[in-house]
Order: sequence, then structure tokens, then C-alpha cells
Amino acid sequence: MITIDSNIITAWATLIGVLVAIWAVIYQNKRSTFALGVDLIMKLDDRFNSEKMRKARCAAATSLLNGNISDATEVLDFFETIGYFIRRGALDKKTVWQIFFYWANNYWHSAKEYIEQERRGDPTVWANIPYLHSVLMLIEKRERRCGDSAILLTKEKINNFLNEETRLS
Repeated sequence: MITIDSNIITAWATLIGVLVAIWAVIYQNKRSTFALGVDLIMKLDDRFNSEKMRKARCAAATSLLNGNISDATEVLDFFETIGYFIRRGALDKKTVWQIFFYWANNYWHSAKEYIEQERRGDPTVWANIPYLHSVLMLIEKRERRCGDSAILLTKEKINNFLNEETRLS
């Protein structure tokens, strides 16, 4: 006959209770982190579409069309911030891709040589923009099931994008 020790049953029940509690804390933490990320991304979306930022995007596009970066820093700083938040885990990569890929990709290609030039002098300048672009491109290729050649932007597409942005103000 098997005898059951009540201490063993209590120990097992306690262990199971602790494991369930740990799982619940982890699950709740993930939900909370995601909810905070959604709140942050919605605030960033509101900021990106605000009147002030629309004017900054218009000025940035005008500068880039004229072959310089003088008025593009506010927009580039915006994408730098998003890249930083992704790198630190504050934003979900796929959510950022869903909301900002079009603009991040076009501004990256519009300002890439200027960004790289600035980074040669100081590698910390706009360090998160290339990171943001590479992360979003990986998601774009995965979602569209295509390679680089299918998503490369032509000079004409970039100019069309910049001309669209100049009409924002």
C-alpha cells in the first residue's frame, strides 16, 4: 500500500502555486509592456501628423529636393527616436513597420548620403536611423515575401515622395 505524505503534497502544491504566480506576473508584464508601447506609438503617430511636424516634413522635403539637409534634422531626429525606442524594446517592431515604414524608408533613401556623411564625422549622430531602416526592411521583405530588388526605391519614386511631402503645409 502506498502512503501519501501530506508534507510532499503541500510542497508540490506550493511549487505549482509559485510557478503559476510567476507565469501570471510574466504574462501581465508582457501585456503591460505592449499596452505602453501601443500608447507610445499612437502618441508618436499623432506627433508625426501634427501641424508642426507636417510643416517640418514639408521643409525637410524641400531641403532634400534642393540637395541639402539643412531643414531635415527635425524629421530625421523623429526617426532617430523611433529607432532608439525599438532598440531599447519600448516599441514593437512590427507595429512601427505597420505605421511608419513608408515614411521611414523614403526619408532614409532621401537623406542616406547626408546621414552617412554626418556619421563619418561622428558615428553617434543618427546612429539609430540606419538600425531602424534595417529592422523595418527585414519586416517588409518578410511580409511581402520578396527580396531587396522588389522594394528598392528609384530616384523618381523618391522625388515623387518628396514632392508629396512639400504639399503638407
